[in-house]
Amino acid sequence: SLSSFKQTDNYIVFRFVTNNSLENLGSFKTELLQNTVASIESLSNKPVLTKGVNYTVRCINCSKALNVPIKFQRILPLPSDSSDPNEWFCHAQSSKDNVSLDPKETDIFYTHCYLHINKSNLLNIKGNDKVIVCKFCLNWLGIIYNQNTLRIWLNTVKFLDNNSAISTDSLSDIFHSFKDVFRHSLYNSLK
Repeated sequence: SLSSFKQTDNYIVFRFVTNNSLENLGSFKTELLQNTVASIESLSNKPVLTKGVNYTVRCINCSKALNVPIKFQRILPLPSDSSDPNEWFCHAQSSKDNVSLDPKETDIFYTHCYLHINKSNLLNIKGNDKVIVCKFCLNWLGIIYNQNTLRIWLNTVKFLDNNSAISTDSLSDIFHSFKDVFRHSLYNSLK
């Protein structure tokens, strides 16, 4: 996992912790940085799930089902964490109509590393004030974003449909996040 990520004008500082589940990871056999040129297409925030497909969410650690199968009708990218939804309009909104990014039961909102899902969709979880874990193996899955929404890290769950399993790993998520930060930093510096 990546924590304490801070970007200043000249430095990027972070803490990096990973679970060494692959036998070659962390050895001299592993090549983390490849000599490839990433295109903007490969850095885009493409959805990994398909609308209208029945998915079961499973814990990556114990493979137990965390929900009953669900078909997501809206699969949408989340804006950056630094954006304020109340600033998305060209005219002032009334104070009663706060813009909400809480997904409904058939919605899922995603980024490269996490997704927002309606709290009622995941049944086999435990949570305290902030952290949510798998009810079966106590593997950390994410955080309680607000009273209706859970933020689940993509490398802690896998989505199963009839044909395949969709999951990510923490190392590729972190490299993808770095590429995204650098892409946005470069874009903002060229403005």
